[in-house]
Amino acid sequence: KGIIANTPKRLRDLIREIRAAKTAAEERAVVNRECAQIRDCFREEDNAYRLVPQCGQAAVHPHAGLSGPLWPNGMPQTGSVAPKFSDKRIGYLGAMLLLDERAEVHLLVTNSVKNDMNHSTQYIVSLALSTLGSICSPEMSRDLAGEVQALIKSNNAYLRKKAALCALRIIQKIPDIMEMYIPCLCSTKKITSIFQFLNVPQLVPNLVRILKNLIMSGFSQDHDVNGVSDPFLQVKILQLLRILGHQDSAASEQMNDILAQVATNTETSKNVGHSILYEIVLTIMGIESESGLRNIRYVALSTLQRVVQADYNAVQRHRTTIVDCLRDTDASIKRRAMELCFSLINGQNIRGMAKEMLSFLADCGSEFKADCCSNLAIAAERYAPNNSVG
Repeated sequence: KGIIANTPKRLRDLIREIRAAKTAAEERAVVNRECAQIRDCFREEDNAYRLVPQCGQAAVHPHAGLSGPLWPNGMPQTGSVAPKFSDKRIGYLGAMLLLDERAEVHLLVTNSVKNDMNHSTQYIVSLALSTLGSICSPEMSRDLAGEVQALIKSNNAYLRKKAALCALRIIQKIPDIMEMYIPCLCSTKKITSIFQFLNVPQLVPNLVRILKNLIMSGFSQDHDVNGVSDPFLQVKILQLLRILGHQDSAASEQMNDILAQVATNTETSKNVGHSILYEIVLTIMGIESESGLRNIRYVALSTLQRVVQADYNAVQRHRTTIVDCLRDTDASIKRRAMELCFSLINGQNIRGMAKEMLSFLADCGSEFKADCCSNLAIAAERYAPNNSVG
């Protein structure tokens, strides 16, 4: 660290000297002198100070540039291919900071990343995955897609998460490679939700199948919570289905049946069941559908009617959507919406809700009038702020 001849300066000293330069020419001279010392240090295989110039690369990069004389003898030679973890870490950090997909040394980096993705140490594999996710070009993505797919199937949860995030970046670079990742990502429970950032309607059949297996399968001690099979995974899948079905009628039609099944089969005597029912309602209201939309809305309203006693405030937040269902052409949906609206009336919203129900009463059919009038009278008697009329 500056105590032997031709050894690059300590990083803080180098930065201080660059900042002290009074002219651009003086600054370039400092950088060029340091680059020459770094290159000499790289050539000495047994140099104990090789980590210093690798850090120095990052410091001088904005001045030297990738096209300058520094990089060709840099990270690919002494970082990623080095046997020591400390060298690899600095080398890959340099690659992530200094390279982009246009760099000419990508072939060297690809070979190093490929070798380290098959390493026996998980932390070295993690470094390689992080680097690939940061700097991958379409060519690198195609060359290493198979290795990433294999790591997604790994028994190591740490590597599975890293590989899944790397796969997301690869798919962003090459969308047509997505098909090879869908099966293995859908089987990786905790990372399915990463695809919320992508429009991937091809995922719907796999997610529907997984959700169906969850509600139809028997008791599993590993994933059971109060008699409900893996409710956390069910909630995540429902959230993802809601994203995939938004403004996509075809995808929504594929999930209509399973949403109805989950809504009718979920245990509601426990709080964990209420969380699933709540997500079901949000999903039903958030997707697009043609033929199945009316039935699925009926299920949603019925579900909310079951939830309102357990979590009144959660249902109250959807009052506007419920009121809109009063205008539906389907009589069964109107009736469910009417019943739910009266369940939501309280002292704070009585004025607004009474206006909505009076408007509904003026246009509804004769089969609704008796129930609507009696419920309005009960609500007014219970919640009206005073006895005045009008």
